[in-house]
Amino acid sequence: MQLTNNAVQKVGEDYGKYEEGNIVSVHTLFEYIAQQAAGKGQPKQALEDRYLKDVDNIIIDSMKAVKGQVTLQKHTFELLGYDFILDEDLNTILIEVNTNPCLEESNDLLRRLLPRMLDDMLNVVLDPIFGPGVNPAAYGGYSEAPHPNRAPDKYKSKFALRPEVFSVQSNKAGNDPEAASFHESGPHGGYRDDENLWRPLCVLE
Repeated sequence: MQLTNNAVQKVGEDYGKYEEGNIVSVHTLFEYIAQQAAGKGQPKQALEDRYLKDVDNIIIDSMKAVKGQVTLQKHTFELLGYDFILDEDLNTILIEVNTNPCLEESNDLLRRLLPRMLDDMLNVVLDPIFGPGVNPAAYGGYSEAPHPNRAPDKYKSKFALRPEVFSVQSNKAGNDPEAASFHESGPHGGYRDDENLWRPLCVLE
């Protein structure tokens, strides 16, 4: 979760003071918010669930808003980057949607998360067409037929996302009490190797 553009932040004198790359996971962010007055005593999971539900709804609304204005071409895909911010009441607000999102691995979290995200994305968009078990010649160069790779239990990512990836363990601020409390991130469930990070939200027809 980044609060402003990393290209701007990294020239600041406090860059990396509390966490590497000024970026933490959503899990860690809401652990912190739940400890603050802004959390209004709500448990971390309730705050995070509300945020994720808002994100889903905003993404769906944004896609519906451009229906009819986007050219849908068979066997093509596009990776979009959604930027959100929370206001003082923890309402989720869309800032922008990037057609060329930054994939800079500016801290350990992103070095682990981005390769898995891309691997899972290619599993969704390419494996049903070119994956193992597909006979492209039988379908004019593309496969429309189901094949073993479409079954969830056949896919296994090589980029592990264990629970510890999502919890900030180090404290670069030394003995700073504020920074120390920020890094008391509890356990995250992580993701199984056969679990795809992507999930369908809506269909534009």
